[in-house]
Amino acid sequence: FAANSSSVYPCPKPALCLGGNVTGSATCQSGSKGPLCGLCLDNYYYKDDGSDTNCEKCAFEAGAVIATFTIIGSMLVLGLIAICLAERLYDYYLEHENFILDLGEKMTAIFVTMQAIVLLKDNHASVGGSDFEDPYKHFLKWFQWMSFDFIEVLPIECVV
Repeated sequence: FAANSSSVYPCPKPALCLGGNVTGSATCQSGSKGPLCGLCLDNYYYKDDGSDTNCEKCAFEAGAVIATFTIIGSMLVLGLIAICLAERLYDYYLEHENFILDLGEKMTAIFVTMQAIVLLKDNHASVGGSDFEDPYKHFLKWFQWMSFDFIEVLPIECVV
């Protein structure tokens, strides 16, 4: 991989390689570097979404922070309400115990089924399978969070 090398190597990640009559990182797409453009620059992370491979810039989105604090705040408020109404909630639970347990079992079954479908879709895409057709593809996007793929939401390269 020297500047005066006479060997030519195929690029393992073609989307990252520009090619041309130059050497070094000048042959790489923006955000990538190194031999055969196989590394991402600092503050970039490697993203392979099945159809395209590239180095994406780490982005700290304000919307994600606001959503996180909103969810945490809402949970705290609901927790405080539950503590204040603990006795009334317990009485309601005793009165409707069978219904609540039955509803919990149904919700668990729905959650586990959707989680399995989303993970099957992800595995199908990771082995090179074709994308699902509309409207199924858009329906599954709403449930993508069920895969609990936190690395997709916040890549580990962006945390360090």
